[in-house]
Amino acid sequence: MKPTNQKQQVIYYLLNYESITMKFVINDSMFFKFTTRLSEIENELGFSITNKDKIKFISRFGRKSKFNKYSKSVSDKKLIEIFNHYAWNYLKTLIGKGYY
Repeated sequence: MKPTNQKQQVIYYLLNYESITMKFVINDSMFFKFTTRLSEIENELGFSITNKDKIKFISRFGRKSKFNKYSKSVSDKKLIEIFNHYAWNYLKTLIGKGYY
């Protein structure tokens, strides 16, 4: 399974990694819109597909801060269904634009 759009990229990360942070995603693929696309997916589905854990830390400047660590909250089977749903929607868009 290779992602063909950004929403599939989000599902791909959830399927292939136990936990994910924005730093990991950016270092891996320069995909800055990960959290935006994840939020769009969850809003479209009407339920959360991730567990979000707030990790607190102190920055190198001594300030308290936090970031989210994401892990899947649904089964791999459900994530694959969602992945395929976005693949089909992507194909319908291409067909509608006359690429197929």
